[in-house]
Amino acid sequence: MSIASDRLELLEALTQYPVMTATQLAQFLKCSPDHARGLLEDGEIPFVNIGRGTRRDYRVDPVDAAVYWLSHREGLTIAEFRERHGPNGTLERARQLLTQIRRAVAA
Repeated sequence: MSIASDRLELLEALTQYPVMTATQLAQFLKCSPDHARGLLEDGEIPFVNIGRGTRRDYRVDPVDAAVYWLSHREGLTIAEFRERHGPNGTLERARQLLTQIRRAVAA
């Protein structure tokens, strides 16, 4: 299975759920779970902590994961990307990413 088909499969699965875990984020970004957690802790990707006490248990909106991916493809921060494309444009760009991945898988 190609990276594109792996990413498409994960994104389609995540659309069934309102949030993704740090491990699922790592699978989507094709990075280690430690790197994904570092992105969250550094504030690069918005998250909600549902952990108790000092233990962090991250939850991420799949759209934020897609926006992170898209913004870095354009060399922008998430805030710059959202400012440039607006809220509707951000969702549209996320849909375009899914379409591109689907085409890559079909090819």
